[in-house]
Amino acid sequence: MKNKVRWIVFDAMGVIFKVGDDTGRLLIPMLRELVPALTKEQIYAAYIEASLGNLSAFDFWQRLGLGEDYPQIQNAYLDQYLTLDELFKPVAKEMAESYRLAMLSNDLGEWSNHLRKRHGLDELFDEVIISADVGLRKPSEQIYKLLLQRTGALPGNCIFVDDSIENLKAAAKLGINTVLYNRDKITDYDGHLINSFADLKHVVHKIYV
Repeated sequence: MKNKVRWIVFDAMGVIFKVGDDTGRLLIPMLRELVPALTKEQIYAAYIEASLGNLSAFDFWQRLGLGEDYPQIQNAYLDQYLTLDELFKPVAKEMAESYRLAMLSNDLGEWSNHLRKRHGLDELFDEVIISADVGLRKPSEQIYKLLLQRTGALPGNCIFVDDSIENLKAAAKLGINTVLYNRDKITDYDGHLINSFADLKHVVHKIYV
């Protein structure tokens, strides 16, 4: 029977999807190629506002001078630039037999909804918390408190998988177990980590002994 107490919580970018800093590595280069006059700072500032729910998806593109291209430009970015980790779904389905699963992501709600629908992810999660929908971004302490509130999980019965050490440290301060998805091949991290979803079952078992 599925364990109704213990949770595994996944970040999206850099964990479920392969590129972590999708804004810096993917979105900004794409937009600056389309509109060379845009600066990195302008794009990043608009993204932060949108990921906090202060701008709608349309308003985000409109602010950057691309409102007339919405939603086609948005769909092209999400569908062509963001790559799902091929091991995530099979591993998540196996984990879901024993644990409850959640997503905790800094993102626009419309973008996350599109990606979850496109890749058939919603069926895997018992809870989804997206920064734009709640007006909070990791590593804010409040978003982790909201996670615990919504899941009903004790911190020690919750594992959070993220590719950001800063985000993991913030979660750990509340007593949440943390696992680094080490896509950037960090060598000086002394906490739990995985280099592939193939490693997740072993690490989860080690934490939940």
